[in-house]
Amino acid sequence: MADSTILIVEDERIVAKDLELRLKMLGYVIVGSVASGEEAVQLTAQLLPDLVIMDIRLNGELDGIEAADRIRKKHFIPVIYLTAHSDEETLQRAQLTEPYGYLLKPFQERELRTAIEMGLYKHRMERKIRDGERRYATTLSSIGDGVIATDRFGVVTFINPVAENLTGWKASAAIGTPLSDVFRIHNENTRKFVEKPVDRVLREGVAIGLANHTILTDRNGVERPIDDCAAPILDDLGIQDGAVFIFRDISERIRAEQNLRLAHEVASRAKNEFLANMSHEIRTPLTAILGFVDILSDEETLDKTPEVRKQIAHTIKNAGAHLLAIISDILDLSKIEADKLTVEQVDTRLVNILCEVEKLMLQTATGKGLTLSMEISSPLPDRIKCDPTRLRQILMNLVGNAIKFTEEGTVKITAGQEDQDGQSRLVIDIADTGAGMTPEQVQGLFQAFSQSDSTATRRHGGAGLGLNISRRLARIMDGDVTLLYSELGKGSCFRIVLPIKQVEGSTTITSVNQIELKGEPDPIVVTSKLTGRILLAEDGLDNQRLIQFVMRRAGATIETADNGRIALSMLDQAEAAGTPFDLLVTDMQMPEMDGYSLARTLRDRGSKLPIIALTANAMADDRKKCLDAGCDDYVAKPIDKSILIATCAARIGQTRDEE
Repeated sequence: MADSTILIVEDERIVAKDLELRLKMLGYVIVGSVASGEEAVQLTAQLLPDLVIMDIRLNGELDGIEAADRIRKKHFIPVIYLTAHSDEETLQRAQLTEPYGYLLKPFQERELRTAIEMGLYKHRMERKIRDGERRYATTLSSIGDGVIATDRFGVVTFINPVAENLTGWKASAAIGTPLSDVFRIHNENTRKFVEKPVDRVLREGVAIGLANHTILTDRNGVERPIDDCAAPILDDLGIQDGAVFIFRDISERIRAEQNLRLAHEVASRAKNEFLANMSHEIRTPLTAILGFVDILSDEETLDKTPEVRKQIAHTIKNAGAHLLAIISDILDLSKIEADKLTVEQVDTRLVNILCEVEKLMLQTATGKGLTLSMEISSPLPDRIKCDPTRLRQILMNLVGNAIKFTEEGTVKITAGQEDQDGQSRLVIDIADTGAGMTPEQVQGLFQAFSQSDSTATRRHGGAGLGLNISRRLARIMDGDVTLLYSELGKGSCFRIVLPIKQVEGSTTITSVNQIELKGEPDPIVVTSKLTGRILLAEDGLDNQRLIQFVMRRAGATIETADNGRIALSMLDQAEAAGTPFDLLVTDMQMPEMDGYSLARTLRDRGSKLPIIALTANAMADDRKKCLDAGCDDYVAKPIDKSILIATCAARIGQTRDEE
């Protein structure tokens, strides 16, 4: 090859000069010419020529054969021997250095060029093979799986570092050793040694995988589960030349699978217990409701005094309220888990909320002989920025629990303001002298349907959700709910902490004497009278009957539709007949056309008809959705008859005033 660089090593000066001239005439580049083996080794290291032409017999300690051996081993540079001697002993020595050719003196230019080109070509091919083998070995050594290769007789020819670690065999010991000694596997269940995958590959010539539950025993007797596959190695003619086996330690995977199964089992048990507790909590008030309704329907009971019937009705109402609280808690929990629960910061009269709580205490504790009290420990702002619905919910949960689980004794609410790190905080303590809990029962108290002690949760968390929901609501509002203390038989104390965002112009609460409803009058004037013609869109037959009964008893004329489509048709017919309705009351969840679509359709038409939404969830986001659809107001289910009548009366009256 023209421009290839060559180093000449020849101790006869005339021969060296002649060789140099010939090579230059053939187009080769001569990088140097030396006369000894020592000089050849040194200059090769410096110049790194493409080829060395070396006389076998040289003066000095190193002859051509020894010098060629060093050059090949250290630099992998091809050497062509130049010699006038062809005795058997010299040729045998030369062959040990794997020369790339021989030139016997005297030689022709054609012979010289042929020897050089064949030597260079052979060297290029060997370098490609060597580079490929190096890349192959580097790749196999760097992958995360164990790799063992064998020849056609099942003797190990290659083992990478991962396989060394897994088998306990170093490459120096494993290479040349039968695979059966290096790779020992057995079935985890039967403990019987199994046929090596490589043995099957060598016998059948196909790729195969390991069976499940295969255990590898290393050289030190350590066992580990493995898996993967073996495949044949084929030469250029497709003839099987050996086999390669790739395997990995799956201990971590098995542990992860076991942990996942365990987690699923725990989650399944937790879910079953959750559902069982939830079922218990729902069935308890339902039992009271159905049982007392059955008693109330009995003729003998109907003959009893009004006081007895009133007591039964009061019990049914309380059980229904408890059932509603459970359903609300479950709905809130689902929203919190889905990160969809929202809070609103609005101007709220704290004194009104405390007043409602006081009324709840008096109503709930009726007949229990409890001592109830409320105390203001430090001045509080009357008006604050918060979510009144959520604050009321937290207080009702905790106060209701305190009263429910205190048969005799006291329930006390203490409210005040604290400053910490420059932040004002509303602090409300609810203390009782009731059942109390042991330290063991306190564990997991704030979990939903606590798995650690569901009895304790039910004792102080109502449905097993009240405390969990209360704490999570408080934390959403950047506050918290904590248990200050609890002792079995002596009572408990819970604390609510919320940041105070005072409203400008707010007055101050300093005494319980100020805990009474005050401020601007409610925009809805409470009334038991209702006039006008009302259309009710409601798909629930029982709710239809209830609302019809309430409104007709209050004096209104009412017609019903089972869905929004029918309601829209009835409104159109009434308008065409000149007898329009005064008010539309619509459920928001109905088949065919729901309340949202009905309200939007009417507003798109330009209708000014007042619309009252009936919604099963009157939280901030749901109320906004109703108003955005075009409704003027909303009433939450289950329906309070006085609120329904007052809301409808206010809207009908407002429309008439505007007319």
